[in-house]
Amino acid sequence: MADFQEEAKTVIEFVSKKEAIIFINATVSTNAADLNATPLTSANGLAENQTSLDTLIMYDVSGVDAATDLSWILINISYDDSDLDRNGDGIADINENALMLYWYCEDPALCPDKQRWFPINKGGGLIIKGGPEVFDTGVNTEKNYIWANISHFSKYGLVGEVLVSEEENTETTSGGGGGGGGSASLKPTFLEKWKDKVIDSDEIVNILEYTTSTFKIKYTVDPRLAAVYSAKGKSVVSKNTADLIFTRTSALSVNPKGDVFELASKFVLEKYGGPKKVVIARGDLEADSIAASTFANLIGAPILLVKPDEIPYATQKVLEKYQVYLSEMYIIGGPAAVSKGVEDELRMYCLNCRTFERIWGKTRYETSIEVAKMVMGLKNTGAVMITDGQNPVVYSASLAFIYDAPIVYVDQHSPKSVDDFIAEQGFETVGRLYYSES
Repeated sequence: MADFQEEAKTVIEFVSKKEAIIFINATVSTNAADLNATPLTSANGLAENQTSLDTLIMYDVSGVDAATDLSWILINISYDDSDLDRNGDGIADINENALMLYWYCEDPALCPDKQRWFPINKGGGLIIKGGPEVFDTGVNTEKNYIWANISHFSKYGLVGEVLVSEEENTETTSGGGGGGGGSASLKPTFLEKWKDKVIDSDEIVNILEYTTSTFKIKYTVDPRLAAVYSAKGKSVVSKNTADLIFTRTSALSVNPKGDVFELASKFVLEKYGGPKKVVIARGDLEADSIAASTFANLIGAPILLVKPDEIPYATQKVLEKYQVYLSEMYIIGGPAAVSKGVEDELRMYCLNCRTFERIWGKTRYETSIEVAKMVMGLKNTGAVMITDGQNPVVYSASLAFIYDAPIVYVDQHSPKSVDDFIAEQGFETVGRLYYSES
């Protein structure tokens, strides 16, 4: 086993299949042009919430065939704490735990959709011809380096996930609803009265007028699409509610028509770059997807829709495009909602995933609790949105976005465990959302 180090920025270990004198030259640069590569940007492969940390490395190997004569390579690339503080204010604005390496696709003919940079995710098989096989990868946050155990050398770039501050998030949301949850400053005063109170029609009008004026746009969608749009911060209402508030807001209204699976897939392709995480829910009924909307938003994941026993063609095409990025996939609902057969098919799109998980309970009510636990594990704001499990209020997902709140289903069919869960949590803000208009 050989060991190589260049300017303490990169450390390499490798095992050769044959005896040879091996020379390795490492070029470290902040400029992709120095490596004869295209820029490491969203236009060439990065997800929209990622940024290059301006550390690019190219390895030139002689003495062996780097593609066939090496059993494995272990690469460590170091970073400094200053790399995580992009604006120099002393506060990290890059998520250290989500640091990763990207590799460069040299031959445009082999690069899908003309993309040149691809994430190195843990997994086995080769996703792209000519790309390295990834045996394992990770981040050592104590010693400040990213490592990858792979099959051959390439050109690599260090990439980070941008953290959104409360101030930045407020500006983004008020400007039209990007990703990320809302902040406390977005709460209008009348929402403070929600605790243990059913919102009447007048307050519904006020709330929706507020959300549409904040996000500048509202979608009057098929309820089955509500979560797909809301997870990206779009203000979503039902047709009846839109008619109720139409004269009171100047927000642009969009009413997409067509197959829900195709519309959901089209929206995801338009609004998400190369997501590392994805949430899967049944698309013939909206309960599970709406329950998952806040969770999807908090982890920056799109929601893709499937049928209980089938992955629609439109959804398949999105998964095929995104599989090179994916490191986490979450299925919402039990086997009756998304069958074991569909689960097995989905797993094939997530071979490099470190997390492949089904979040579910015996009923849609208990599923909403399990998703709520995931939400509160990420961010517990002391708020919850409660709505009808048989006929969930469409705009509950949009209001949950403002509060980063879980959505829990409560009605005459909900089991006692749901009431017990809400009582145990001691939520400070309880939004009880039920349709009162005809």
